[in-house]
Amino acid sequence: MSKLDIIISLGTKDCFIVKKTIRYININITDVDNIYIITDMRNKIFFSHAFLKNNKVTIIDENELINNVNFSYIKKLVDNHFCQLKVNMSGWYFQQILKMGFALTGYAKDNYLIWDR
Repeated sequence: MSKLDIIISLGTKDCFIVKKTIRYININITDVDNIYIITDMRNKIFFSHAFLKNNKVTIIDENELINNVNFSYIKKLVDNHFCQLKVNMSGWYFQQILKMGFALTGYAKDNYLIWDR
């Protein structure tokens, strides 16, 4: 079987727990080639260079993954079309679009797994 990549879309609140998740991914999934974290680049401060290198992690800027699509754009769409929602779902919609959008990037290979918490 060919190696696969792991894709994790990540908000700030999950930056600490994902480190443990990544360690266990590398221990238990033997055919991992790369782990891509899709997040706001401001979250990069939570990851040391050594951690990224040792765990084969690449951070991708969520606001650059898909042309002309960022959190503000998705929030505007959600606010305009789902005004009846009692809970702001902009982040959830943005995460779903990022995970689908990954498939259209140069990062995507034939085999990858989207890891969701």
